[in-house]
Amino acid sequence: MRKLSLITPILFLSFSLHSQIKAITEKGDTISIFKNGTWKIYNQKPNLIIDKKSSGPSANRSENELRKIIRIKKIKSIRSNSVGGVDFYITWKNRSMETVKYIYFAVVPYNAVGDVVSGEIRTHSKFIGKITGPFESGSGQKSYWSSAWYNNTITEIKIVDIEIEYTDGSTILLSENDTKKVIF
Repeated sequence: MRKLSLITPILFLSFSLHSQIKAITEKGDTISIFKNGTWKIYNQKPNLIIDKKSSGPSANRSENELRKIIRIKKIKSIRSNSVGGVDFYITWKNRSMETVKYIYFAVVPYNAVGDVVSGEIRTHSKFIGKITGPFESGSGQKSYWSSAWYNNTITEIKIVDIEIEYTDGSTILLSENDTKKVIF
């Protein structure tokens, strides 16, 4: 009985130290904050494509290979209200042979002279639109986000990266150069 009374607090303390809060930053990094006050940054997105088949710089993938992953049919911004709220949508299709679990589209707005602008309320440029699947091979949709930014000077938006997580746990990150090749 005495051993049990010593083991119980030790188990409780070990579980308490490993309890955590997870947050995702605007850059896409994951931060774990532990109850003991320590923290750890992990899952930083390198400019790589990572999947179960291969890994390496995304520049090594040809346009043909990239177009077998995803197709972006259209990306369009829409001024939605009188206070400068800007909506946007992306029409896309899963062209891989895998089932998509999540897709994260990182999008940045531009003004009429081609400068990156930020929202006037949230004060950030990059917006990450998340889509939850599952999406089988060949399926897709028109995904819509409302009031991503409040700025009446926004005239255009561009995708800066796409992260695709598949149901088997593999992930692919497409860089800005890659995304230009999958818009067709």
